[in-house]
Amino acid sequence: MERIFDTNTLATVTGEGHAAFMAGTHTGDITLTLTASDSEPPLNLSDWDIVVDLTYLSPRGAAVITNSEGEELLDLRGRSPMRGVPGKYRIRAHARGRNVGHLTEGQFRSDQEPPEHHLICVWPAPHGDEGETVHQTDSFGDR
Repeated sequence: MERIFDTNTLATVTGEGHAAFMAGTHTGDITLTLTASDSEPPLNLSDWDIVVDLTYLSPRGAAVITNSEGEELLDLRGRSPMRGVPGKYRIRAHARGRNVGHLTEGQFRSDQEPPEHHLICVWPAPHGDEGETVHQTDSFGDR
């Protein structure tokens, strides 16, 4: 697997207004949960294989989730913590089951829960809060 992220294999800011997240499952379902708050949420490492915090600049104060082909999956404009307010935000990306999702792709029925789970939390960035923090990492993408 070609490494496309600089310092971790889960999340990266790819430019102003753009962030990318890496799933282990290439084709199939994952469970994705998005949360928004006005302040930093508690850090939970025990339920996740990898956790990464990033600073994200939103020029429009809006978010749209797309897949790798650019197809819009979820429009969060007006429903995100950004509420149409441009500025810096923190993103905390969590994942578990990426290795299982990758290795068992296509082996799960639609009535089964996907083995891969992601949680993305967003909140306004405090003044001076910059950069990336990798709290813990898994082995996905290290091959």
